[in-house]
Amino acid sequence: MAIAAEPEMNKPYLKSLLDEQNIARAIESASPGHRYYRIKRISPSTIDSYIPSGRIGDICHIHCQDGSAAGATRTSGMISGLDDGLTQITLQNNSAPVSLQSLVEHTGKTLNITAHSGLKNMVLDAWGTVVCPIKRGHPGISHLSGVSPDAVSLPITGIASSPFTRRPIEKRMWCGIRSIDAFTPITYGQRMLLIAEPAVGKSTLLSALGLHASADVKILCLIGERGREVEEARRRLEDSADDAIIIYATSDAPPFIRSLALQSAITLAEYFQQQGEDVLLLVDSLTRHFRAERDLALGRGEPLVPGHSYPASIFSSAPALFERIGCFENGSITAFFTMLSDDSKSEKDLISEMKSLSDGHIYLTRDLAEQQIFPAIDIGRSLSRLASTVLPEDEIRKSALLSRLVARSNRDRELALIAGNLDRELSRAEAIKPALEQFICQDLQEYSLPEQTKQALTLLYEAALNA
Repeated sequence: MAIAAEPEMNKPYLKSLLDEQNIARAIESASPGHRYYRIKRISPSTIDSYIPSGRIGDICHIHCQDGSAAGATRTSGMISGLDDGLTQITLQNNSAPVSLQSLVEHTGKTLNITAHSGLKNMVLDAWGTVVCPIKRGHPGISHLSGVSPDAVSLPITGIASSPFTRRPIEKRMWCGIRSIDAFTPITYGQRMLLIAEPAVGKSTLLSALGLHASADVKILCLIGERGREVEEARRRLEDSADDAIIIYATSDAPPFIRSLALQSAITLAEYFQQQGEDVLLLVDSLTRHFRAERDLALGRGEPLVPGHSYPASIFSSAPALFERIGCFENGSITAFFTMLSDDSKSEKDLISEMKSLSDGHIYLTRDLAEQQIFPAIDIGRSLSRLASTVLPEDEIRKSALLSRLVARSNRDRELALIAGNLDRELSRAEAIKPALEQFICQDLQEYSLPEQTKQALTLLYEAALNA
């Protein structure tokens, strides 16, 4: 093992600075060819060292001395900044006993995740490590003690693809949810936002998509959720466990881990897509991913955008994530990203930016949720940019009329009722409201067949015309 020193650093100084036992332990656990460096500065989520050969994204191991009888412990980090001779390393675990006596081991490797077909029916942590099967007692439990023969190691940053290697988006994905299939139809390779306030049913809707949507592989990525919700999601997906994967980072995980979960999930989706499979990626929530990225950015010293609660790097990193979704020469990745909405300007601006990168959005409304109408989809505010590519003209005409009536009712209904003056369009909207709410309301364990959805939409359209 080589302990690298800065140019002005000599061995006596190094020996006095670093505890000899700590050096011995680091040597004992050393990897051949790796170099070791001392720490110059420590902050709550990052450390600064001097690693001349360091590159952004390189993985480092920090050998700590925690004072226990067991001796040194080890945590990991990733190089996140290079500035004026200093190397900034973002820590995996903020509570690790890092001190100025700790040693930094530079591996020279980037962060990779091991992907293989045996991960289906598995619950994984943010590193891609198998935690348990989705369906308890499933034979896939054998994969906990080994790696599938088809395993490959993939960088979590992904591999940039040329726009000219993408296939046209032209095939419809049936979700089994009437209000989505009729009013915001989904295509393979589409990027959709699911926007809602807390506690209006977005997590339940995602799980229903995981049960019913027609995809070869379904990956549910839970970021910043409560531990109880992770277990509930596992139970809801037991019936489709053979083609499902759950990746999670709970709310008490460090920002690095919460940020890592989404990147690992997209990397796994890319692996199955490259095998020619159609992958459905369900992310809950994108907002919490960005909040974890914000915590990391603030730890690196990045300033917030004036008037906002996010740094500029959040807005520049989002396109790199979204561009990994789509239809490719082999297979496709379709994604639903949930976002938490509130009245703050910064959150509204973030949602607006994500809308510009997505292929449509679905709003959930508290008004419907309080009436126990689930899924609480606001048809008037939701849209799919790719609807015209997969819907025949008669379906476009029917859904457009009904969406327009709902939007008009949402905007003008209360004032018109107060004035006692309902025009023909508002009268139509009032007349079909009970039938429309019945159409939206669906037990999320129920799968609505395509023909059933089309027939119900036609009946609703004819009722609107005759109102």
